[in-house]
Amino acid sequence: MRRLISATVSVVLLLLAPGLAAARVPARFVGVTVDGPALAPGFDLGGETALMARSGVESVRMQFSWAGAQPYPSWSAVPDAERGAFVDEHGIPTTYAALDRLVTFAAQRHLTVLPVVQYAPAWAARHPGLLGSPPAAPAPYAAFAGALVRRYGPRGSFWATHPGIPRVPIRAWEIWNEPDLPFMWADQPFGVDYLALLKASRTAIKAADPRAQVVLGGFANYSWRTLAYFYRLPGARAAFDAVSVHGYTRQAAGVVTILGRVRATMRRHGDAHKPILATEVGWPASRGHTKDQFGVETTASGQAARIGASRPSTYTRGSARRRPARPSFSSPACAASPPPVSGRASRR
Repeated sequence: MRRLISATVSVVLLLLAPGLAAARVPARFVGVTVDGPALAPGFDLGGETALMARSGVESVRMQFSWAGAQPYPSWSAVPDAERGAFVDEHGIPTTYAALDRLVTFAAQRHLTVLPVVQYAPAWAARHPGLLGSPPAAPAPYAAFAGALVRRYGPRGSFWATHPGIPRVPIRAWEIWNEPDLPFMWADQPFGVDYLALLKASRTAIKAADPRAQVVLGGFANYSWRTLAYFYRLPGARAAFDAVSVHGYTRQAAGVVTILGRVRATMRRHGDAHKPILATEVGWPASRGHTKDQFGVETTASGQAARIGASRPSTYTRGSARRRPARPSFSSPACAASPPPVSGRASRR
């Protein structure tokens, strides 16, 4: 189990506020993404979060499955044997058992949670049965996002009904994951549909917590170009409070290059004040344990060295003047072309 952080969850989260000084590291600077087997029933998530805290991790990014929490469209569809596990959220049967487990283990270690609200249940999916299906309409997803804030936000019912758990309310919410990739958002170009989801979610989240941070779903690969494309959509700039970036690249220095290009894009569109969250950065420490799949696999020591080299705070002003490393995407999936910046966004 101890290998999970280094082998499976090989991601560091960096909260990059504009003008970050090299000598000062902001709170919640180091985090990990918890996904895959770590979310399975029976996994020792308590032991794993304890290891995270001892290792200096301060925040965790976790998948909050919409499909898992609201699998049924109405109470009439819920089997009698399962009814006790659900509560009513505006007419939709909702089970919080799995999410309560995640939040409990994180809070017990004083870890801040960034949820990624994702995966449409079959009844609310445009393409039922397809994992990467977008929602058929924004409203049901937005209603679920609002319900999550009312449960886990600063005035959340979860904290009131669990007084023995340290109160670590969730204040930031990531809307979907990698909508720019077809296997995460099947209908491409994604812009128009995703923006509608983002706007509806923002309204619901802010109604429950006006100071909550709405995070743009993490863009991968040519993220700076994808962001430029997204900014061209009417109303996009006002729909989010922070930008999430997945800076996967062979060279550690390439991560800084990617973040720099994203920041330059934000400046051009008047968003220099908004933070960037590098929510997925990693080189799996899986060499010798699994078959290489992406070309970036390494050892635990190699991973530590690359993560250290990828931190903007390790770059002095002198080194920042050097020619930036060119991002080197490592697999066919990572090398996918970005959407056309000047093209008209539409649903296929």
